Amino acid sequence: MRQSNPCLLSSFRFLSKFGSVLVILTGWTVLGGLALNAAWLESPLWRLKPITALTLVLGGLSLLLLPAAIEGGRPRRRRWGMLFALLMSLSGLVSLVGRYGGFGGGSSSWLLLRQLKAISAQPVGWTGTATACCFVLLGLVLWRLHAKAAAQFIDVLLSIPPLLLATLGVMDGIFDFSVSTLRMPLTSALTLLVLTVSILFARPDDGVMSIISTDSSGGLLARRLLPAAFVLSLCLGWLRFRGERAGYFGTELGIALFTSAEIVILSALILGLAQSLDRRDSEVMRAGDEAIRQRLHATHLISQLTQANAVLQDEVRRLRKTED
Repeated sequence: MRQSNPCLLSSFRFLSKFGSVLVILTGWTVLGGLALNAAWLESPLWRLKPITALTLVLGGLSLLLLPAAIEGGRPRRRRWGMLFALLMSLSGLVSLVGRYGGFGGGSSSWLLLRQLKAISAQPVGWTGTATACCFVLLGLVLWRLHAKAAAQFIDVLLSIPPLLLATLGVMDGIFDFSVSTLRMPLTSALTLLVLTVSILFARPDDGVMSIISTDSSGGLLARRLLPAAFVLSLCLGWLRFRGERAGYFGTELGIALFTSAEIVILSALILGLAQSLDRRDSEVMRAGDEAIRQRLHATHLISQLTQANAVLQDEVRRLRKTED
């Protein structure tokens, strides 16, 4: 069984709670701006539909209540968390049905959209397809976590599509071109990415996430390479896109430069990490050798004390015979 580092566990749980608060604040900020008809909401960065912002708030609240469900002893918070998770999935499902079931995307007569439209001058409609799919899957994951369902690998599998879609949305917003047909606002993509990662960090001592929270070589490798691979690929892709758009090089040279830079930088990272692991293994081996040496020394001392005790007992018996 893996032994997790308590400091890492507490750090990951804090990051999960911080992420949930950030998601809630983002949703409430958008809803407040819509109610006040704020001009900054017209920016493509903040162009979230009210139902999307409201669903993000529900997901953040469910995640914020998750520690109570994991620790136990607070069934009311657990029930509220399960309810918020269920509403999150239902919101995504309703948006999918409304978008593809003939309910008229942005001119639905449903009660929720009517109420949202009454307080906002912004266009009110269904959540986008990719975002709605993320809501359905993340809501199921949160519900399973609150219900303490078995087979944690299912939660990881359900979290992969939202992680992929949110990452594509972030790339779409940063690169300033459509890498897919998502058309997901950057704020929505970043918030979904934060929510997904925060959900994974909510239980760092279970399932696949338990590898990252250990002091083993595998845990150290995962903690250093995973963020580096994500940030490196994103930065190199952005540089390649900007270079091609500016006309510095064509597609063929761009692919060659991107691949070469990724190989060189990843190789340097792997070599540096290998050197760090080698130093760590050397320290462990030295500590093991020192422990063996001390144990041998202790064994030698015990043997000498045993011999001295035997000699002392023989001397005592000799003195008693002399007295008799």
